[in-house]
This record gives sequence, C-alpha cells and structure tokens, in this order.
Amino acid sequence: MAGEGRKSMKTVLRLRLPAFLCLAIWLLAIAGCIPGPSLRLARTAPPENGGLYSLILYGGVGHDDFETLAVMDREGDPYRIVSWTGDIGVEEREHLTAAEAFREAKAFLGNQNTFRSVETLAITGPDGQVIGYELRPLFWLAGAGGEAIDTSYVLGKNDVVTFYVFLYRRFWKNTEDQEEHGLLIGR
Repeated sequence: MAGEGRKSMKTVLRLRLPAFLCLAIWLLAIAGCIPGPSLRLARTAPPENGGLYSLILYGGVGHDDFETLAVMDREGDPYRIVSWTGDIGVEEREHLTAAEAFREAKAFLGNQNTFRSVETLAITGPDGQVIGYELRPLFWLAGAGGEAIDTSYVLGKNDVVTFYVFLYRRFWKNTEDQEEHGLLIGR
C-alpha cells in the first residue's frame, strides 16, 4: 500500500510539474508586457516652491478642444515626464519657475470657450515624493465637477513617466471621434 501511494504521488508530480512550469512561464511573459506601476495624483494648491520646471502643454488645438492638459515636470529629479503621443500635439517649455509655469499653463488652459478654472494635482513618484504637477481645466458645461478628461501616469524604464489622456465619451463630437479614440470612458 505504501508503495502505491508513492507511485501515485510521483505520477501526480510528473503530470502537474509541466503544467505548473507552463503557467509560470506564461505569467512571466504577461508581466513583461505591463509597462510599469501607475503613479498617484492628489489635489493640491498650485506650487510655490523654488526650483525649475519643464512645462508640457498637451492639446489645446482650438476653442472647443476639451482634451487639453498642462504638466509641470520638476527639473533636477531623476524622473522625466512625457506624453504618450511623443511630440504630436505637445509643446514643451523648459527652465521656468513655478510661478512662470503656472501662469503660462493657466493662459494655455484658459483659451477655451467654456473654461471655468484650473485644478492642480500633484503627481507623486513611487516613494511618495512629488515629481510634478498636473494642471487640468475645469469647464462650465462639463457637469460632475467640470472634468472632461481622465489621466493616467505610468512609470517606465529609465525613470520615464508617460502620461495618457482620455476624453470622457460625453465630449466626443461624433462617431468618427469615437472610432479614433478607441477607448470608452464611462462618464
């Protein structure tokens, strides 16, 4: 009897070990496709501290472009914030003080027919330190607090942080916009 138990245990190991190894390899392959951890955003007051910033102006193509955003990337830290679009639809200005960057961002975001105000969010790195600021426009017509976009910041290789911008579907003008954006955001 004892010999039969050992024999069946060997059979079970022989059958399950390859399946376990295949599952482990599959999980490692999928993990390699994940770009990196998402960073957190927290509401905050506009930055007043010293230091220089790079200002990234995203969108703002016209007076009805709700997919508009400004990002202040703190210079001198190990992180570099970039748009998922690369240089397309993005303008960057470097070596600005916090006050200069905020003033330029507010002017850029305010170039909108239904602009109401600017919401400032701190972008925090993996250790909780502030690595930059997101300045997003709030609109009179947007409802639900005036937000028209959702954003995500993902830490990638070489401390490059990529930001993604998603326009809420109620702001899409027509079906062509819906097809172009591809992603549906629930609001």
